[in-house]
Amino acid sequence: MLGFMGSTSQPDLARLEKSPRDLERWQKAQRQLLAGGAAGALPVYRDLTQRFPGILNLWFELGTAAAGDLDFRAGQPGLRARAGVGFY
Repeated sequence: MLGFMGSTSQPDLARLEKSPRDLERWQKAQRQLLAGGAAGALPVYRDLTQRFPGILNLWFELGTAAAGDLDFRAGQPGLRARAGVGFY
């Protein structure tokens, strides 16, 4: 599921790919999200988006996890800033 869509910051993506621990955390969060465990994935996405803010997929998945946890605004500011998309 680690397909990268949209624009990414190459330095952030390269840093993440060089960190087996963070890459595994991302993959685990994705599996949790797919299994309906948004609440468990949310803290991981919050941490990863702070440490790797240029990876748009992290922001998208943070928003998905937040919505699954009924925290609809959690992922919007960062995703909006990076994608140039307005949320209402």
